[in-house]
Amino acid sequence: MSEVFEIESKSSEGFLYPSEGLAGWMVGLGFWGLGLGILNILGLAYPGDLKISWAGFLTVGMLGEGVVYNTAYHPLSDTFFLAICGLLTGIGIKALKESESGLKGWLKALVINDTWPAMVSFEDGWARTMGAWFMVVGLVFYLIWGILYTGWVDPGVYSVFAALFAFGFALENSSRYQDAEVPKE
Repeated sequence: MSEVFEIESKSSEGFLYPSEGLAGWMVGLGFWGLGLGILNILGLAYPGDLKISWAGFLTVGMLGEGVVYNTAYHPLSDTFFLAICGLLTGIGIKALKESESGLKGWLKALVINDTWPAMVSFEDGWARTMGAWFMVVGLVFYLIWGILYTGWVDPGVYSVFAALFAFGFALENSSRYQDAEVPKE
């Protein structure tokens, strides 16, 4: 039975040398954080005259207030947040460049894959179709809410987006393993 479940694992040398899958997530989250940081500096990340103080926001108030009324640039908080997001993005891009498919291959795989055609066809099963739609609906909801209400960092919006996207991602990926052979004991 152990031969059936044996998993090949690529030796990782830590945070600076992530796997290709982790590197893709690092690039995505890093770019998202950079976008939020820039929106925050411009005063567009939170409704009204409020601005995010990243130290307080990410530590849930342990290092100060998370939302402040001062819309000026906060050198320590904003610079540190942008630097962390830039580092995350840079490490992910570096790892993707060194991977087999390279950065171009990863970018191409975001657009050209079997998820997006499944949105208009039940050929691969309803789970893949519904999963793709849940991911798109979650992303569109987040983008529309952010644009209309400047609520890019609203926890309620995050919870709706994360639930839709994660459920869609899980549903879409679970459809790939429905026909997997079950080992006999």
